[in-house]
Amino acid sequence: MNLAKSIYFLLVLFLLSTSKLFGASATPTIAIVGGTQYFCIDQTLKDTSFTIVATINNNGFMDPIDHYEINWGEGPGNERILPSAGTSITHTYVLRKSASDCDYEKEVTIKLKTYRTPNDDLPTNNAFDIFFRNPPNPGSMVITNSVLCKGLAFNIGAGICETNKDVSFTLSTGQVYNTSPIRPVFNTPGTYTVTMSASNFCGTRSTTRTLTVVGPTTAEGVPDSGLVVTGTDLNELCLVGSSATIRLNAGASPGASSFEWKVLSPGSGYNWRWGVNSAQTRLEFTAPGKYVIKLTVDNSCMIPSAKNITVNVVTPTSASLQAQADGCVTLSYTPNPYSNGTTYYINGTAYTSFPITLPEGAYHVAANVSNACGVSSISDTFAVANNTPISILSPSANISLCKGSPRLTLTAEPAGGTWSGSTWISGGSSFIPTIAGTYRLKYSRGSGTCYQEAFTNITVIDTLRFPLIPSPDTCQIINYTPSPLNPNLTYQVNNLTVTSFPLTLSQGTHIVRVSGTNICGESVKLDTFVVAGISDISIQNIAMDQIICSSSGLFELNAFPNGGTWTGINVTNQSNKFYFNPKDEGTFC
Repeated sequence: MNLAKSIYFLLVLFLLSTSKLFGASATPTIAIVGGTQYFCIDQTLKDTSFTIVATINNNGFMDPIDHYEINWGEGPGNERILPSAGTSITHTYVLRKSASDCDYEKEVTIKLKTYRTPNDDLPTNNAFDIFFRNPPNPGSMVITNSVLCKGLAFNIGAGICETNKDVSFTLSTGQVYNTSPIRPVFNTPGTYTVTMSASNFCGTRSTTRTLTVVGPTTAEGVPDSGLVVTGTDLNELCLVGSSATIRLNAGASPGASSFEWKVLSPGSGYNWRWGVNSAQTRLEFTAPGKYVIKLTVDNSCMIPSAKNITVNVVTPTSASLQAQADGCVTLSYTPNPYSNGTTYYINGTAYTSFPITLPEGAYHVAANVSNACGVSSISDTFAVANNTPISILSPSANISLCKGSPRLTLTAEPAGGTWSGSTWISGGSSFIPTIAGTYRLKYSRGSGTCYQEAFTNITVIDTLRFPLIPSPDTCQIINYTPSPLNPNLTYQVNNLTVTSFPLTLSQGTHIVRVSGTNICGESVKLDTFVVAGISDISIQNIAMDQIICSSSGLFELNAFPNGGTWTGINVTNQSNKFYFNPKDEGTFC
């Protein structure tokens, strides 16, 4: 009993004694119907309301009663009750106002005052204590860690809760403890349960918690999105554009509760996009390179574990393969350039070791190189030939062609060789006789010991060309010889074949025909000239010392025989005619 209750008890005794000193009868009392003092609350004391029914017993009180006043033990106010209202009174306590989850009980003192008159200075006093009690609260159980390390003791306690008067702990291993706290040890990782039972005046209640017992963790981190996994320790990521991002996941680390991600090398070219202390994070790369990422994990065992993850950030690549020359009989073949990172297929079969010996046949080589950005391919074809002799089929022998004749198709066997020797080979398989001359053409095929070649000559002949200098007209009998004279040509003078020169030609018009023939046909040249003889010239329309007016216009000049030339001052030639222009005064010759 505390000091306040002691004072209150003494005060009640004093008042009761006082009432007896004044000769009063027994004092009226108040109590709970049925006399109950203890009430168990189904809910916690702070989350409910509770209604009681109290009764006033006059106990044979003989004095007149004006009214009662009841203080229910909560709040400063009193409730006034008239005797006519009866002796049974209902009151509801709102317990949530002052209690907590772990309060065992709430004590309330109900005080009754009985007034004989409205202003009675010495009313009688009576009090009755009631107690509201919480059921046990096993939810207060306290476990130091949710994830426990095998072989290490840890605390399990009932917590600080007045409602739990008696507690016990039962483990799923069968162990039972009747004290608090307890310090069990689990030597095998796994899942266990602990049940706490708590009892008090209001009964017994239990709750069960699950315990996870782990051993020291092992770092198990993987990039699980955004890349191509090419090996246990090497992961490839394609850098397209300015950046590429992966997700890192350490969720497979058994029992891990703390995580740390760190890039060991290189020192730049990356950005963390999520936190580095969570099971999952994202890492952005901005430059190609081989990045080493360290994952460190730990748990309540405090024995950290680390793992390095390598991510090779690459850009699109290109396969490379140079053309292989044809071989003869057999060929020792190695791709050029050769790369260990390239897969080589020869006629559809993959080869990983070189050189290889290829027999006669046609070959298709494909070089494929791949990374996280995709596959790049390049191919080459070549042949390994036998040593079959070659021969030229067309032209079958040395030939002559006329300049400008149709192109000549060049053929040889076996096919697949190359024609050379002239710029006038068109398309590699025909000859165009454009310019006169002799051309030596070569057909070659194979290489090394299989190399062979054959030749043919083509002579391009132009139409026969020869010079002939025209002879001038003359007025005297001449001894004629063509210039130049070519004994290989045929000469005709005035339709008569002449085999010997000089030839005497008299007055008249003479036609000389010169001709020659080759495989391209006949070529002809003609020359015409006149042997006129000597004749007198007479002026036809102008008299000696003729006078002409200057205003008379152009005056035509005529003479016999025709064909001469007029010269002099103011003489002009128009349309093969000669005129004198009398534009100036004077004497003209």
